[in-house]
Amino acid sequence: MENVQEQKTMQNMPKKERVPKWKIYLILFFLIIGVGIYGYFWYQRNNTLLTKAQSAMERAGQYDALKTMIIDERQRCESFIAQKTGDFGSFEYCQKFIQWTNKLNIND
Repeated sequence: MENVQEQKTMQNMPKKERVPKWKIYLILFFLIIGVGIYGYFWYQRNNTLLTKAQSAMERAGQYDALKTMIIDERQRCESFIAQKTGDFGSFEYCQKFIQWTNKLNIND
């Protein structure tokens, strides 16, 4: 008897409507398109960041080379002044160059 009553209540309950397959495919399609667009813009942003980072690394290498050349010139000037021989123009240049590097805090 109870079984019969359960069957009647089950028949009286409205059936759940299933989502049509085409709606699922449509949602899946838009989801894939959205992920693809996000991936494209992510790649573009990372690619520009990589390019900027590479140019910054190249610039840093150039600054290191420039600093090395300044240190070499400073050492040359220090040895020139220590000898106390040569023309006055070179001596004055070396003094001013050493003062300039001291001001910039460029030491070996």
